[in-house]
Amino acid sequence: MGACRSVADTAASRPFPVACRIPASFRIGAIGWRPPRLLGECRDASTAGRWAARRCSASGAGVDVDFVRRSRTRNQEDTMLDMRTLLRGTAAAAGALMIVLAATPSAADILDDWATVKPPMRPELKPVTLEGSTTGLLILDMMKAGCGARPRCVATIPNVKRLHDAARAAGAMVWYSLVGSDGRATPADVIDPGFMPRDGEWVRQGGPDKFLGSNLEEKLKARGIKTVIVCGTSFQGVGIGTGSGSAQRGYKVVVPIDCLSSEDTYMEQYAAWHLFKGGPAIVTSQVTLTRSTTVKF
Repeated sequence: MGACRSVADTAASRPFPVACRIPASFRIGAIGWRPPRLLGECRDASTAGRWAARRCSASGAGVDVDFVRRSRTRNQEDTMLDMRTLLRGTAAAAGALMIVLAATPSAADILDDWATVKPPMRPELKPVTLEGSTTGLLILDMMKAGCGARPRCVATIPNVKRLHDAARAAGAMVWYSLVGSDGRATPADVIDPGFMPRDGEWVRQGGPDKFLGSNLEEKLKARGIKTVIVCGTSFQGVGIGTGSGSAQRGYKVVVPIDCLSSEDTYMEQYAAWHLFKGGPAIVTSQVTLTRSTTVKF
């Protein structure tokens, strides 16, 4: 009986593994907390003494009733400890989940926040001084038929003419795109006769990026152009399209904002912001926003 009790007592008094007392997977605030994988084994460890006592009984050595009672009491205490640990972990996980959910924006997308969006800061305009021999002035889609649809288009005409005259005087390249008239547009359809294209300076070319399907890049390379000035309509069309296309091909891009127009002021605003800072770095790093009055040759 003494030997049997000694074996059982040793098993019952064996300390819990650390993982049973403080689960290694438990971290306060961890969303993915779960009970220890070996929770069942931990309970087995707590009842080792009771099973040892039963084995002694089976061998005929007898059972110490007080010892079995103490083993049962310890088992109950260990079970309560497991439950308290589980509840504490569950409460911590639930609290962390509530914090994450509270930090998540309630709006699903930009349309839900549309009315609350504030415009960014005004783009910075800079004066520029250009070398005429390496500069190309692009006058894009400035047609009689389309100008009336853009409220500011007429107001841009004297600004475009100012740049046109200065560019020609400095020996810069001038290039035009013509649109409309069912694909039969001619230089006579340009909005102002004061800056009509000359022979070999124009193409009939629609779309926002005038490099596509035209001889523009060929012309620029042949003249050794390094910087282009983008003028025309619409701002959100040819301004962004050809401005971005020029920047991505390695040209410096000058955008005089008073030489471009759109159907409404918001389109002009977002086009200016896109080229200033809102677009990809490969574009914005090559673009300078300015006004026609601060462009010098």
